[in-house]
Amino acid sequence: MAKPTGQKGMTLIEILLALVVMGLGVIGILALFPPAMESARESVEETNGAIVGESVAEGLTNAIRLGIINQVTKQTICTLTHDLQLGATKMLYRFVLPKVGAVSGPTWMHFPSSTSPGDPDQGANLPAMYDPQGDNRLFQLGGDGWVNQTTTNVKTINDPTDSYNQFAFSFDIRKVYTLQYLLSPVPQPNPDKQGANYTMADIEPMMKLFECRIYIFRTSQQLNSISSGGGGGGTSVAPSPGGGTSVRNLVAVLTKRIAQP
Repeated sequence: MAKPTGQKGMTLIEILLALVVMGLGVIGILALFPPAMESARESVEETNGAIVGESVAEGLTNAIRLGIINQVTKQTICTLTHDLQLGATKMLYRFVLPKVGAVSGPTWMHFPSSTSPGDPDQGANLPAMYDPQGDNRLFQLGGDGWVNQTTTNVKTINDPTDSYNQFAFSFDIRKVYTLQYLLSPVPQPNPDKQGANYTMADIEPMMKLFECRIYIFRTSQQLNSISSGGGGGGTSVAPSPGGGTSVRNLVAVLTKRIAQP
């Protein structure tokens, strides 16, 4: 009869405990993947949004600096040449530069003024409490017909690669009140008019600096209905004509000052 060696194997309970501990560890590691993937997605989204914003800012810079004064209305009309689309407006969009207009100071004007803006677009007064997330007045990128045809299916299925067509933008403009000291606290003498003081009509053409605020959105359509609750801050959800869900997310806001020559 063989003698006992004193070695014992693992019991079933010990094996189960080891599996439980290993399972908890694996679950803990796997739990890190969704936040990491979401963080990476947001980083890519913000980077693409910043690139689009710089492109729009460059287009606005050229438009404002090359603005043409209408000798009848005395309005400065600018033409934004960009890959944009809003209703019947494609590629070329004309808008009127705002004026200071009152001694109280300049006001922000929002463009486009509506989902069917006039030509040129006069802009719309921006309310004191403005929520860009809930505003449907947007230029969709991908206004070129070939671009739209290529990316339609990509946008419909909400491809995570974020095609160019899934971005949209709008912008605000106000004229910077650079010569306020000529009117406030009291109007100063105008050397070009004997015995007269400066008026707003005198200094308005002399002010050439504008401030722009550009909103960049990522828009997409999801075939399955989603919920807007549960901490999805910053995302606007609305029914889509195609039967799915339209999602719009504000990803970047850029500001830029542009001086006319």
